[in-house]
Amino acid sequence: MPEAEDAAWAQLEAIRSCPTGHSTFETRGYRNGLGFCTDWGMSRSGAFDVREVGHPCSVCGVGCFYSQRGEEWFCEEHAPARDEEDLFGQEG
Repeated sequence: MPEAEDAAWAQLEAIRSCPTGHSTFETRGYRNGLGFCTDWGMSRSGAFDVREVGHPCSVCGVGCFYSQRGEEWFCEEHAPARDEEDLFGQEG
């Protein structure tokens, strides 16, 4: 088990020694705010503002990653009410 702990510690030290301090991120196509450090590659939730990188709300156009119906996306404010279908699209 000491080998695994040493490997984990070495990985943490490598992450901590990132030359940019994890200050630069890229989306890699994600639109939910997730970003990846351009130097180390680690991911961070909330690295990007979803209003800027998210899908445009079909009603107001603000970027979002809240609710989707078919090909349309909706922000929390404009999300359609949930109908009688369950999470798998089957009537209950």
